[in-house]
Amino acid sequence: MIYRMEGYNNRVPMFTFPIKLDLGAGQYPQPGHVRIDRDPNSTEIIWDITQGIPLPDGSVCELYTSHFLEHLTPTDLHYVLQEMWRVCANGAKVTIKVPHGDTWAGKLPCHYNFWTEASMQAINEWFPHQGHPQYNGNYYDVKRIWREEPYHLLGEYQIVKGAA
Repeated sequence: MIYRMEGYNNRVPMFTFPIKLDLGAGQYPQPGHVRIDRDPNSTEIIWDITQGIPLPDGSVCELYTSHFLEHLTPTDLHYVLQEMWRVCANGAKVTIKVPHGDTWAGKLPCHYNFWTEASMQAINEWFPHQGHPQYNGNYYDVKRIWREEPYHLLGEYQIVKGAA
């Protein structure tokens, strides 16, 4: 993977992999996670995630993102989901927290996509599963989808990488 480096004003620190990653950490970082965000305040990696995630393949054992993905355009969201899958190791836990699309919080004008339980399930079906002609053993495996009342939706996945 090649990353565009123009305008990059921070070096990526040296890490001992695998790491726990908080994607789009913002003002409410997940304790114990390496934070990546384009906001330079209180983050280890300053980066525009729509340009990719500047980490090696399979280097993340746990990925958490909260109130970030709904701000991405659909094409950027698709790319970031692919990047999340790329950097996660086989068996990595991925937690996605977004405002539920059926609430006022989910319908804010700064949101480009509106998340529901069906959105979370769609991520699970993104890669072909067993029995599909293109199945290659790779997929997000949804472990739990739940709603954190009154506004938040959470999805918990396990990354499955392997040959059929």
